[in-house]
Amino acid sequence: MSSFARDKLVEGGLPAEKIVVKPNLVHPDPGIGADRREFVLLVSRLVEEKGILTVLQAWEKLDYPIPLKIAGEGPQASQVEEMARKTPGLDYLGRQELAEVYNLLGCARLALFPSQLYEVFGRVIVEAFAKGTPVLVADIGSGAALVAEGKTGLHFATGDPASLAEKVKWLWENSDKMTEMGRNARREYETNYTSAGNHDQLMAIYQMALDNHTRKAS
Repeated sequence: MSSFARDKLVEGGLPAEKIVVKPNLVHPDPGIGADRREFVLLVSRLVEEKGILTVLQAWEKLDYPIPLKIAGEGPQASQVEEMARKTPGLDYLGRQELAEVYNLLGCARLALFPSQLYEVFGRVIVEAFAKGTPVLVADIGSGAALVAEGKTGLHFATGDPASLAEKVKWLWENSDKMTEMGRNARREYETNYTSAGNHDQLMAIYQMALDNHTRKAS
């Protein structure tokens, strides 16, 4: 579902010519978000491998409060709740339904994807793109492959709170650049992650398989 996953399969010995990338999609189109963006958003399962501790530690390093909303549940929810009680601007929302996640993404200036795993895809990244929201992503796995550095978001050093804090601060202080990245993110969604575009990709893959079969049979 991503170029990163494809490269790993090739690295493992599978033939490159037999592997095609077809990403997930977001349907129906949730529509672009609000003009006024007020906060940074993290939507995630709250477990260490998803990078939640990196986010909390990064917010402790910021020179001034930057509003952060965290939506999700998991084993580390109590740590998030505790930090939210003592950190100005940090708001823990708990589990949210998809419609509200879309609403939050559409009101966020920036979405975070701090996962320390080799994720297969990273659907919340594409959901953010659909809402016109750039993404700050850890520089590992498919997340880094989905977010074009400096175009639809930025990368930070995986598991490094100082790197995350530095990038968040830079983006927050350069709102014009963040707005531009948001427009690019929406275009990226419209180009690669709509239902119509995904259908065309799938049909092209089927046609390629049929053509290969015809060549071998002749």
